[in-house]
Amino acid sequence: MTAASWIKLHCVHEFFKEELKLLKRGENAYDSGHDKKCVFLNNNLKGVIKASMREQTYNVEIFFSDIGDITQAHCNCARGQVRYHHMATLLIYAYKNISVTSAGCSWSKKIPPPLVSTKTIDELYPVPQDKVDYCPIKINDDNTLKSDFEKCSDKQQYLLDKVSINNDDFVKLTLNTVGQDLNSLWLVKRRYRITAIIILVEDKTIQTVS
Repeated sequence: MTAASWIKLHCVHEFFKEELKLLKRGENAYDSGHDKKCVFLNNNLKGVIKASMREQTYNVEIFFSDIGDITQAHCNCARGQVRYHHMATLLIYAYKNISVTSAGCSWSKKIPPPLVSTKTIDELYPVPQDKVDYCPIKINDDNTLKSDFEKCSDKQQYLLDKVSINNDDFVKLTLNTVGQDLNSLWLVKRRYRITAIIILVEDKTIQTVS
């Protein structure tokens, strides 16, 4: 063994401290060449150990923490659910053959991406649920009353009477609202008034209602 071992002797001793005789038996098995296979990956040591008296092998698996402590171990032999010398044999072999460069470094492990909650487009940009009777423009014009319009017999004349202005007011309104996109008075003075673009449609609607 030329490089520093990843397996720590004090961790092995701590694991077998209640049955130190198993370390001696494991060392004897190692000297006899009973270790047949050893693989170390992701803090998990797996190996195949030959039985002492017959041509039979056992699978041994040992788990380590990130700092090298042995967290658990098991073998498929009769005593494999508790500590046994097969585990000691594999640990001794690993101590002599697995260097610190053989173990995967923590900084080389892939970091899982953070959990991101997903939302649908409808959840991100919900459509406003306007009420049926909602109007974005608050109307406070007493001259326009739906009930009066519905009760009158001549609806066309009713609307004309409500929106009609004398010639002087017409000229004044025209002069004050010149330049629609630049004149702030255009919206104020012509509010609720029928524009030339839709007057034909409105006229046909009134005639149909009448």
